[in-house]
Amino acid sequence: MKKNQSENFIYDRTLKELLQGIPKHFITMLTGHRAIKLLDPTFPKTEERRADFVVELDNGEIFHLEVQTKEDEEIPLRMLKYAILIRELYGQFPKQMVLYLSEKEIIDEPIDEENLYYNYTSRQIKDINCHELMQSSDINDNILAVLCKIEDFEQFIYKLKEKLFALKEHKRKDYMQKLAFLLRLRPNLYAKIEQMDKGDRFMPLVLEEKRDPLYQKGMIQGKAEGKKEGKRNGKLESAYIMVTKYGLPSAKIAQDFELEELELVEYINSKSLSD
Repeated sequence: MKKNQSENFIYDRTLKELLQGIPKHFITMLTGHRAIKLLDPTFPKTEERRADFVVELDNGEIFHLEVQTKEDEEIPLRMLKYAILIRELYGQFPKQMVLYLSEKEIIDEPIDEENLYYNYTSRQIKDINCHELMQSSDINDNILAVLCKIEDFEQFIYKLKEKLFALKEHKRKDYMQKLAFLLRLRPNLYAKIEQMDKGDRFMPLVLEEKRDPLYQKGMIQGKAEGKKEGKRNGKLESAYIMVTKYGLPSAKIAQDFELEELELVEYINSKSLSD
């Protein structure tokens, strides 16, 4: 496992969970059409493949979306394979898009060979204006807005607080955790939220690491696993659990456990090779 892989998986999982809620405004903004039915994204083959998101649109087309946290030179070939699998399963080629979560500009190249030309749409979520998503009554749209273009930070936070605290407690906690994951992709926004008035009654939005529910869960499980090891290995095992299972930043966790980050990354790599 490379250093960033342990953190990227948590973002992918969170986005996929939000997409399964079919964020109506978000899909309409991407496609120009309304999603009417969530389709099974699993394709049974010799090697099972599962797409991130596949829906039927109100104009009869099928829309396939893949979410990427970083550049991947294999993505065009993977998208082509999904296009063929969707054609086989649903009888038509889909409208396809790759949505990049990174703040870095990424441009995908088409497959252009002697007997084949294939392309799809790619977009940066940071270029989508958050305003329309915040007008939506769907909390999945509202949480996704944190990754989009925010022009008025104070107004955005006010509306997001309003939406979150209108939810029942158990549902609010779930979406607060999703928000905590996604904010790690927007460190500047994260820093602004941390600077908010500590007396604000909406303080669950101030996601200080040690108040983050993921941090607390990871610390409890990490310490339990660490007790089974010697003192040094116990620290490494605790930190390993927090980074790989809960997606917490390796640099921050290494600091909290008084470890060198390189030592922790090497330990994570050795564990992934032995699994």
